[in-house]
Amino acid sequence: MNTLLYQVEPVIAIIPATMTAAAHSGQTIDGTGYDRAAFVMMIGSGAGASTMIFQISKCATSAGTFTIATGASFVSFSSTATVTDRCAIMDINIDPAMPWMKVVDTVGVATLDGACLCLLYKGSDQLPVSPVNTLQAHGAVIPAKNVFLP
Repeated sequence: MNTLLYQVEPVIAIIPATMTAAAHSGQTIDGTGYDRAAFVMMIGSGAGASTMIFQISKCATSAGTFTIATGASFVSFSSTATVTDRCAIMDINIDPAMPWMKVVDTVGVATLDGACLCLLYKGSDQLPVSPVNTLQAHGAVIPAKNVFLP
């Protein structure tokens, strides 16, 4: 039987936690041997109105200097007293020259619960081949496209 778990390797990118108003760096992810990564970003409740911006950085080695990947500063969640529990999925190409990745999230104003899961897979083995980054979201602002999804 062929299931999703035969196709992907799940890796925790950001450990679930209540995060203060600051930038937080996630776990180092080794994308060597994979050509795609899908990041599932989630926020929960917070101490008040706040925002969380997720960015994906990449590097040639696990201990090098990570830089934000082109087009990967992409999701801005907003939370109010009545609007919480948001999620988004970003699917990106893995650069073979820079396969190490790390998610950085920046929380503004108040504390906010957040987490991120990375699904590594070989997208080129599947049809259709997707050469571009894609995003699906619930309750996230996508600045590059100026779109708000409730």
